[in-house]
Amino acid sequence: FVSRVYTRKVQVMDDLGAGAKQIGEIKGAVSEGEIYPGGTTEWWFVPVATGNATVWCHIKDKDGKTHRDKGMEGMITIL
Repeated sequence: FVSRVYTRKVQVMDDLGAGAKQIGEIKGAVSEGEIYPGGTTEWWFVPVATGNATVWCHIKDKDGKTHRDKGMEGMITIL
């Protein structure tokens, strides 16, 4: 996915919704990110190539399974 977009900025928020406060900002190339429980991320990007990209979470839970094993996976399609 990251090879198909140009990142304008990424904002790290402390919550979801209208009351959320920005607690960080990332600019430049992004190759990987991790959002902790209770936080959200807003990512502004410009598509530069079409295609499909699978995104997933590689974090392991206490039972040894990754979040991906438990269904935390999605597809992003850039047309």
